[in-house]
Formats: sequence, structure tokens, C-alpha cells
Amino acid sequence: MHNHTINASIQIVPVVTDKHPYEWVDEAIAVIQRSGINYEVTPFATVLEGTYDQVMNVIHAVNEYLYGRGCEEWISNLQIQIRSRDILEQMACECYKVMAVRFEPDTVSAHETANESRDLAFTGVVESGEYDRYVALNEGN
Repeated sequence: MHNHTINASIQIVPVVTDKHPYEWVDEAIAVIQRSGINYEVTPFATVLEGTYDQVMNVIHAVNEYLYGRGCEEWISNLQIQIRSRDILEQMACECYKVMAVRFEPDTVSAHETANESRDLAFTGVVESGEYDRYVALNEGN
């Protein structure tokens, strides 16, 4: 798999009677914390961010930990978001495409265009009703 950044959420649902399920969840979160991967604990799952291999290694480590500690049974719910291109490459592409629609080349210098916000440019395309023109300009890309 590529080395681009991916995101995944993991939800551990212990099916146990030996101790409160939250104790197992807290231990699973501790495994994630020790891994050094970027993560965010949310009410329903923990979101991981890293390369595909990094994320999968952490998911594997959590399940191996639970097994090794004697957790009777658990469900690992996973969601994985993968991009085929690097996010910076993708943002540069999208910014270029939006600028081609929003700004007239004869009236705005490349330097001024480069300093405009990608979000504002895209908002301008949508609000001005030029979205169809944007799509038409970029159908071949």
C-alpha cells in the first residue's frame, strides 16, 4: 500500500463478564497512546491517522493486546478512509482548478492568485453559479 496519510476509526466493543467493558476499552486506548501514532478519542471510536502500515500495525497491536490479556470476546469495528493521492498534491490540483474558473488571467497576476484562499475560491465558484463551468473546464483532468 502507498505511504500517503490515511484515517481509520476503531471501536472496541468488549463482550465480557470479568470486568466492566470500559476497562478493556481504556486499556485498548493506552495501546494506541503508546504507539506514537496521531489519534483522537471520540465518544464512539478512536480515530487514527498515519500511513496505511502504521495504522494497520496499531489496529493489530490493539487486538493482540486484548487477546494476550485474556479478554473473553470483543468486536472491533473499523472504518478506513484511503486517498489514492497525497493530500498536498490533491489540494494543489484542486486549488489550481478553482483558480482557473474564479480569476480572469488578464486581470489578476499569478502572485495575487496564489495568495487567495482555496476555500474562498471554491466558495466563490459555487456562490457565483460557475460550478458547471468549473466542472466543464476540468472534465479532461
